[in-house]
Amino acid sequence: MIDDQLLRIARLRYLKDHHQVAAVLQEETRLRQALQNLDRQAREQCETGAAMQLVGADIVWQSWLDRSRRTLNMELAQLLGRKETVLDRVRQSFGRQTAIQSMLARQKSENFRIAQRRFLESLATGP
Repeated sequence: MIDDQLLRIARLRYLKDHHQVAAVLQEETRLRQALQNLDRQAREQCETGAAMQLVGADIVWQSWLDRSRRTLNMELAQLLGRKETVLDRVRQSFGRQTAIQSMLARQKSENFRIAQRRFLESLATGP
């Protein structure tokens, strides 16, 4: 027999998994913004990089830019892999919660029908 406590447990599991998705999405946004900032800095550098070229700093800066971009892209790739795992987990916990809700509703409905039938039978048989 399925009870409300099982449904509460399923809901808590879903909320936990959902919270993990939110954290992963927040981290994904941060990484994507960092990559956009690097792209913006690279564009600005191209526009105003003449002075850096004179002293050779443009090569050092470009090396730093490439390393930073590579690091951020690797972090993003790892995060996207983790995101898929977390999304699978949240889908499963949502499905589990929905199934338990459905089974609990059917069970309550069946219990009501049984109680109603017993009541009607007791009226029919008399005191």
